[in-house]
Amino acid sequence: MLLRSIRASLGRYLAILGIIALGVGFFAGLKSAQPVMLSTADAYLRQLHFQDFQLLSTLGFTAEDAEAFASLEGVARAEGGYFADVLIGGSGGQEVYHVMSLPEQVDLPDLTAGRLPERADECLADSHAFSEADLGKTLTLSEENGEDVRDMLPGGSYTVVGLARSPRYISDSRGSTSLGSGSIRGFLFLPAEAFSSEAYHEIRLWCDLPGELYSEEYGAARDRMEAGIKRLLSRRGSERYAVLRAEADEELAEARAEIDRGWADLEQGRMDGEVELAEARQKLVNAEELLRKNAALVNQGRIDLEEGMAQIPAARQEIAENLALIEENRQQVEIYRALLDEAEILLTENEETLLELIEASDAARYAELAP
Repeated sequence: MLLRSIRASLGRYLAILGIIALGVGFFAGLKSAQPVMLSTADAYLRQLHFQDFQLLSTLGFTAEDAEAFASLEGVARAEGGYFADVLIGGSGGQEVYHVMSLPEQVDLPDLTAGRLPERADECLADSHAFSEADLGKTLTLSEENGEDVRDMLPGGSYTVVGLARSPRYISDSRGSTSLGSGSIRGFLFLPAEAFSSEAYHEIRLWCDLPGELYSEEYGAARDRMEAGIKRLLSRRGSERYAVLRAEADEELAEARAEIDRGWADLEQGRMDGEVELAEARQKLVNAEELLRKNAALVNQGRIDLEEGMAQIPAARQEIAENLALIEENRQQVEIYRALLDEAEILLTENEETLLELIEASDAARYAELAP
């Protein structure tokens, strides 16, 4: 009966067998492909030291924090890094990129073209967003970036010198952002010296955990590490907070001292100002009194001037009369001087005659007395 049924619909029977064989083949392929894919991914990610933990903190991290995590038991590598979402481009069009400091220990880039950046104005670009034709291209930060971004990336322009893949991006998606259209176009790696920041934005840890990635053995080992990392993260966070609080308190104390000095200077200035104001008011009173006195003197002087001006014609007349009298007296003086000169001549002549008479009288007396 079965054989008769098979013979009657041999084509349908063979089709069913083929479908079953194809399904079994797909199932076997999928069952064997998963371990191979996981093994390949594990080897690739281990080669690039893909992070086992990414640590973030609102207070940031210091180089001492990175050293503390690097010395933690089970941690093979620890590296601090910087990152930011930035707008690149001008008025012709802008796109958002996730900019990161170039890793040297954890999450190493997989170079596909060009070379690694060697200077602060060079960058390594996402091979998914750029092509080899973009090597040598200059990327410039948009002026629409916030002041914090411009301060953190003072260079402003960066030349693409290489292309790479990153183990941090397994899929084609580069994530979302609050900037621009809300979608990140790609990533860029810059040397750490291109960033101006007092603290790391993250610390990435590679622990070289046993077991393949995503396996139960790996998950259990990661869970064992997580508790110690959280404790250290909490302790370092508290220490970081204490340091920042101490710095803030010191700056606050200095600011308060400066304010106190300012208030003291203001109070002293107010007192000095009141003294100067009182002196100025007294000077103003004195000046007003002096002004009144001077005004009286000016008025009296004006009266005297007017009286003097009124007396000028009479004075001129008197002067003219006095000048005429002087001229008359001068003429009389000239006459008297001429008479005096004649009297002096006559007197001289009389003196000479008198002398002659005296000499003659003396001569006669001597003659009478002579024997």
